[in-house]
Amino acid sequence: MTESEMSDLKIGLIGFGEVGSTLTRGWREANPALAVAAFDVAWSEKRRSQANDLGVQFASSLSELVGQSSMVICAVVPQAARDAAAQAAPFLGSGHLYVDLTSSGPAKACEVAALVGARGARFAKLALMGAVASFGYRVPCVASGPGARALADHLVPLGMKIEVLNDDPGAAATLKLCRSLFMKGYVALAVETLRVARKNGVQDEVVASLAETWETEGFQPALKRLVCSSVTHASRRAAELDEAIDSFVELGFGLPVARASRQVFEELIALQSSEPFKEESPKDIEAVLKALP
Repeated sequence: MTESEMSDLKIGLIGFGEVGSTLTRGWREANPALAVAAFDVAWSEKRRSQANDLGVQFASSLSELVGQSSMVICAVVPQAARDAAAQAAPFLGSGHLYVDLTSSGPAKACEVAALVGARGARFAKLALMGAVASFGYRVPCVASGPGARALADHLVPLGMKIEVLNDDPGAAATLKLCRSLFMKGYVALAVETLRVARKNGVQDEVVASLAETWETEGFQPALKRLVCSSVTHASRRAAELDEAIDSFVELGFGLPVARASRQVFEELIALQSSEPFKEESPKDIEAVLKALP
C-alpha cells in the first residue's frame, strides 16, 4: 500500500467500547496522524474521556460518521449488528469499506454484507480470536469477505495481526464461533468444577493437577490424546463421570455441564464397539469426528 493510500485512510467507529479504544490506541501509536472518528448511541463519561485522550473526533450521527470515513468499523453488541448496518447503509458508497467487528454469526454477517454490497461498498468480517484484555492491540484476528484483503492491507501496516481467510462473508464468524463453543464451554466447566472442588476443600490441588496435565503435554498433544483415548475407554470414563455426578449431586450441585458431557460419552460408547475401533484406538481426532454421526 502506498503512502498516499495510507494517508487517505479515515476510520469511523460505530460503538466505542473496550475494543474500539484498544484498537484506536494501537493505531495512534503506529500513526499519530491517522484520522479516527466515532459514533456511539450511549456515550458514557468514561468513553468520552478515553476518546478525547486518543484524539477521536465525535460524530453526532451515523451519516456524519460515514461521510467523513473511508473505513467504517462496526463494534457494537452482536444483536445490534444488522440494525447498525441497515442504518449506516444509506450513507455508504463505492468508496467505503464496511467492517463488521461484532460477534454475530455467519448468517447475520451475510445479511450485513448484502446490505453493504447493495450500496456499492466493500464488506469485510473481522473476528478477534482472543481477548483484547489479554493481547491488547495485537490480538490475533481473522478476516473474510470481499473486502478482507483491503482491510488487511490497511491495518496490518499499522501493526494489527490479521489473517485473511477467503471471500465468504461468514467464514471469519464461523471460525470465531467454533472457537467460542470451546472457550465458553471451558469457562462453564471450570466454574462448575471449581465450585465443587472449593466445597470439598481441594480447589488448589485440582487446579495444580489440571495445570500439570496441560503444561506438561502442551495443548494439542493433550487434546489429541484425550479425544482419541476416550473412544477406547469411553465406557470406563462414562462410569467415572457417573460416579462424580452421583457423589456431588448429594452436595446440592446440579452439574449441568457434567450431565451434558455424559451425553457426549454415550456417542463415544457407541463408537467403542464399532468398526474401525474394535481392535485399536483411533490414530487422530479426524478419525473420531468422521465416525460420529
